[in-house]
Amino acid sequence: MKRKLLVTALAVQLAVCSYPAFGFAETATVTASKITIDPISSVRAGSIVSIAGTTDTAEVIVKAVAPNGTILYYNVVQSANGRYSTIFAIPQDASLGTYQIAAGQGANVANSSFNVIRRSDDSSPSYGSSSGSSSGTSNLPASPDKSVTSVNIKAADLPKAQNGLIVLNLTDRTSDNLEVTPPANIIETTADNSLKLDLPNASIIIPKEVLESLANLVPGKPADAYVSLRVKRLSQEEAKNIISSASSEGSNAVMKPQGEAFGLELSVKTKDNQEHRLTVFTKPIILKLRVTAGPEARLAGIYYVADNGTPEYIGGKLEGDMITAGVLHFSTYGVYSYLKSYSDVPERHWASAVIQELTAKHIVQGISPENFGPELNVSRAEFTAMLVRHLNLKSSQPIIFNDVAADSWYAQHVAAAYENGIVQGTNAESFEPNKAITREEMAAMIVRVYEKVSGRKTESAEVRFADGGEVADWAKASVQGAVKAGLMVGRSENSFAPKGVTTRAEASQALYNLLKNQ
Repeated sequence: MKRKLLVTALAVQLAVCSYPAFGFAETATVTASKITIDPISSVRAGSIVSIAGTTDTAEVIVKAVAPNGTILYYNVVQSANGRYSTIFAIPQDASLGTYQIAAGQGANVANSSFNVIRRSDDSSPSYGSSSGSSSGTSNLPASPDKSVTSVNIKAADLPKAQNGLIVLNLTDRTSDNLEVTPPANIIETTADNSLKLDLPNASIIIPKEVLESLANLVPGKPADAYVSLRVKRLSQEEAKNIISSASSEGSNAVMKPQGEAFGLELSVKTKDNQEHRLTVFTKPIILKLRVTAGPEARLAGIYYVADNGTPEYIGGKLEGDMITAGVLHFSTYGVYSYLKSYSDVPERHWASAVIQELTAKHIVQGISPENFGPELNVSRAEFTAMLVRHLNLKSSQPIIFNDVAADSWYAQHVAAAYENGIVQGTNAESFEPNKAITREEMAAMIVRVYEKVSGRKTESAEVRFADGGEVADWAKASVQGAVKAGLMVGRSENSFAPKGVTTRAEASQALYNLLKNQ
């Protein structure tokens, strides 16, 4: 099982992939030791590309480099049953030419490449993957699919907007294969409002920017064109089959449906049966899916089903019995719980529930498939990586610290955190990435993230600890703010231990507190 866009905290230091001898391999699998990259077809600017292959490691670092040498994509991807897979979008204005791909760890790196070609005037963005997903303009069958329940909506049927949303209530539509068809000129009807469709056990919010993209798919915007949103609900058996081959990380992890799974498509159709699919969104479409009640609901997340059939963690915020996440393309999405146990974190451990939940959110993972290492120290680089992955931050500036090598696994995390004001160096030139993080350093970092995400300043009212005088002047406000906001507590009733190093269990608890207070 793998996860989307930077949400796994590394327990051991992994070296970032280097780029020795990039090779071009559009027709053959590229191999480096036991890591391979599946053949990658040419893709169009503005489309999605899928990178996948085999590996004998738990995680694979994937990089994509544009023709001008800039890093277009960087991700740490979990493997599943000896395979890894990840996707990313090629910008609409991307440079044409050959893009380089590297996947692996340290010296064990596989290299490949793919071409980005210009979008043709009569086709929409297409998936670039080894599975050959179809898209673009296609002729539909003359006779409609009898299994599809169509809901045709006219402009006059649209209700008035409320709070920037035009809401269509389709909760009475229980069909497993539903096609909702608003008119193609819906952007003119909705004006600056977004469109929300309430379905049984789900809702979908389509931003006005995506509606505009849909309208622009049809040249001339003919009056007989209409929008098609297809929602196909998977059966329980189909939903289970999606995860049947997902990695269980040994026998200590169990993944199972915690709600329904849906296949989603968005397109514009014309009277002559031409279909123009929108595969990449300029702004995230918001999915809200119902979570089945039960003790494992807190371990639920929304997962995307990649081209190779394995689930990829998207995330989601749980509120009541609904979980919400934004997506930048349509495919199959479902709600699954992920229960992972560690032999060194028994249920009686004070951080057991926290570690279990953060593992389910793919923010932290063990030091091995069986062990979490709750009492091991956390380095400054590791905790920085946890925060950056949680926030899904990217760096656009070069590394400024002399002791952070550009090819180190944490280089991009440190650069992104520094660029966003989350971390500072121990001096102007050094970050000391491998140094165990102290509790006052962690307080400073986590308060900066809290204020950045919540938009609220923490209170600086004095918090009395017997060792309060040992807190560095630069950290006093952060320690006070972290305690006041409930992000951290003292190591004992009267002691904060500002110079004490932080364990993996303590770091997990602080990060959990941050998530709950956002």
